Amino acid sequence: MIIVVPSLAGLLLLTCGCCIYCKCCRTRSIKYDKEDRKFRLKRKEIQQRNEERRAQRRQKTDAMRRKYGLLKDDDDDDPNENQIV
Repeated sequence: MIIVVPSLAGLLLLTCGCCIYCKCCRTRSIKYDKEDRKFRLKRKEIQQRNEERRAQRRQKTDAMRRKYGLLKDDDDDDPNENQIV
């Protein structure tokens, strides 16, 4: 009887410790998953805004190039146009 009671108490404490550890780890991983999801969503939004800004800048510079005749249109790149026949 002297050996059985402390052994059961130790086993009970060990089981409770394992359960608490698993609960904490599970909660922590869920927390990190949420943070990771938020980070990926934020990064995607930032990347989308950068793409929009890049497209707007490209449109502005193309408009300026067309205005001053620096931008060649796709039709102007015809290689047969400048050949002498």
